[in-house]
Amino acid sequence: MEEISRRAFLRGGAVLAAGAASAAALSGCAKNGGAAEDGGASPERDHAFHTYEADVIVVGGGMSGLTAARRIIAEGRTVAIVDKGRYGHSGASGINWGHSLSSLEFNPDKTYPQTFAAGLSFASDGVVDQAYLAATAAAWQEISPIRTSVQMGCVTEHAKDGTPKCGNAPAPETGQSGDAGMFPRMYAQQVKKIGAHVHDHTFALDILTASDGSASGVAAIDLITGEPCVFRGKAVIIATGSYVWLCGWNGISAYSHSSADCTGDGAAMFMRAGLAMRDMEEICQDNGQWEPAGTRQCMTGMGVELPDHYRGFNNNYETFSQMILDDPATYMNQGTYMRLTMREIWQGRGTEHGGIWANTDGLEDEERYYRPAKWNMKRIFDYDLPQFVELVPQAWETAGRPFALDPSTCQTEIPGLFYAGGAPNVWNGFVIASCMGSGWLSGKAAADRAAGSERPEIDSEQVGRIFDESYGLLESEPAQPIRARTLMRDVQNAFWDGMYFLRDEKGIQGTIDELTRIMRDDLPRIHVPDKSRQYNPEWRFALEARNMITVGIGAAQAALIRRESRGAHCRTDYPKVDNANYIANTKVRVADDSWSFELVPIDGPLVSHDALVQGVPQVGID
Repeated sequence: MEEISRRAFLRGGAVLAAGAASAAALSGCAKNGGAAEDGGASPERDHAFHTYEADVIVVGGGMSGLTAARRIIAEGRTVAIVDKGRYGHSGASGINWGHSLSSLEFNPDKTYPQTFAAGLSFASDGVVDQAYLAATAAAWQEISPIRTSVQMGCVTEHAKDGTPKCGNAPAPETGQSGDAGMFPRMYAQQVKKIGAHVHDHTFALDILTASDGSASGVAAIDLITGEPCVFRGKAVIIATGSYVWLCGWNGISAYSHSSADCTGDGAAMFMRAGLAMRDMEEICQDNGQWEPAGTRQCMTGMGVELPDHYRGFNNNYETFSQMILDDPATYMNQGTYMRLTMREIWQGRGTEHGGIWANTDGLEDEERYYRPAKWNMKRIFDYDLPQFVELVPQAWETAGRPFALDPSTCQTEIPGLFYAGGAPNVWNGFVIASCMGSGWLSGKAAADRAAGSERPEIDSEQVGRIFDESYGLLESEPAQPIRARTLMRDVQNAFWDGMYFLRDEKGIQGTIDELTRIMRDDLPRIHVPDKSRQYNPEWRFALEARNMITVGIGAAQAALIRRESRGAHCRTDYPKVDNANYIANTKVRVADDSWSFELVPIDGPLVSHDALVQGVPQVGID
C-alpha cells in the first residue's frame, strides 16, 4: 500500500505526460451546483489517498462479484473486492435468506444451453439477450452451482424423505435442476480464504480510465475512516447489483424486500462513463407480507410469486392465475404472473392496501422458503398467521445493464471494463444463476486481460475531480440546507409516484420532471450536518442519492418510450402487450446532462424477431 498526495502526484511524471493542469482542476472547487449563495467555492484541497493494486478490481461482494473473484484466483491472478457494505452480508446476496438456485449442471447435453436460452426467449416476454443467456447458461454447467454450494457448507433444501430437492438430476420437463438454501456468506468466507483482498465498507465512487480510454481502476472512500482510496488494476468488474432501493418509502422501508445497499451505484457509474443502458424500466416485483407492520419488506414473512402463484387470491377470494395452471408451458413465466397480479389491483379487485391475499393453508408442506413463515411469525412476533395474509407488490430486482456487452466475456464498450450481475434475467427468475454465470465469464475474461497487459497509469486529474465532488458533498454549507436523508426520501417518493408498477405517461413524465428538479435545485443544497469523515452514514446517503437521481431519470426515460405493458412494466394507458411494435429493447444514455433514448428491435441469434412476434404470449393488464 502506498500513500500519495494528489499534489505530489501532479508534480510527478504524470503532469509531464498530460501537459499543464488547469487552474480550475487544481483549485478543488466543490461541485455544489455552482450557486455562490449555496456555499460557493470550497477551500483548496489536498486529498492524500491510499493506492491499492491488484490484477483485477471487482466492485461488489455479492454472488456476481464473489464468483468473478473465484474465477480470477483460479486463473492465477490477484483480485481486490471493493464492497460498500459488510463483506458477506451486503446487497441483495447479503440478505442470506437461502437463495433459490437453478442449474444445468446435471444435464449432460452440452448443447442444451442453446435450447434453454431459445425457450426462455419466449418465457421472458421476448426481450432477453439471447446470446448472453446462452453463454451464462453454459457457464452454469461448468460452475455446478448446486454442488459448489454444498461444498461450501450450505445445506440445500431436501424433501421430507431426505432426498435433495434437485434430485441430482435434470427435471424431465425442463432439463434443469432447482434447489434452495444457498447462503452467499459461505461463498464470501471461502473466496477470502483462497486469497481475495477484501475492502468492505468502502464506497466506489467512479470508474477511472487511462489515456487510451481503457478502465484503470476505481476511486473510492473508506466509509469507516473517511479516507480516499484508489484501486488500480488491469481490469475492472462492476458487480454492484440493482437499484430497487429507489422504490418509494412507506414509513418503515422502501417498497422492496431487497437491500438498502441497492442504490444503483454501478448503473450510475456506467452512465457517467458514457455507456448506454438497456431495459432500465423493468423493475420486477414479488408480493410480500404487509401485516403486521414489522414484517413489511422482509424475508421473515409470507409471500407469493410465480412458483407458488396458486396461493394468490384477489379481494373477492378468487384465484386469478388459472391460465398458468391450465397451460404452464405457455404462461408459466414471471412477466405474465406480475401482470396478472397488477390486473387485479388496477381493476379494483385488490386488497385494502393495494395488494392481494395469500392462502396459507398447507404451507408447512411446501418445499419453498416460505414454508417456515408460520413458525417465524410465532417465534419472532408472537403472531399467529391467519389463513389469508395481505400481500403488497414489492420490488426485488431491476433489469438495467450496459446495452452493449460481449456475451462471451461480459466486457462493455470500454476496454477492460466488465459487467457481472443478474439483471438480464429478471423476466424469468434465474437471477442467482445469471449472477454466477456472468461472474464466471467476466472473471475469466478479466484474468486473461490481466495476464497479457500492463497496469495502466492513473489519471490524477480525474481522481482529483472525483474526490473534490464527493468530499464537497460532506463539506458544503449551503444557505438553504436539505438533509441528505431527507433528499434521499424525496428521490424515492418522486420515483415511486410515477414509476410504481402501474404507470401512465403523466406519472412517468412527472417523475422525470421532479427528479430533474431535485438534481438542479435540491442536490446543490444537500447538507451533512456532522462533518466527521469517520463512519458518517448521512454522507453515504448523500453519495447514494446522487446516484439514485441519475438512475431514476434513466429508468423513467425508458418507461416513457415503451408504450405498452411487458414484463413488470404495466402501463394503464397502454394495457396490452404489443408484440407487433415492441419486441425491442429500450436504450438510454446521458451525456452532458442531455438524455437520448430509443427502441432497438430484437432479432436474436437463436429466435428471430418474427418468431417472437408470433410466439410471445400477449397477456396484458386489460
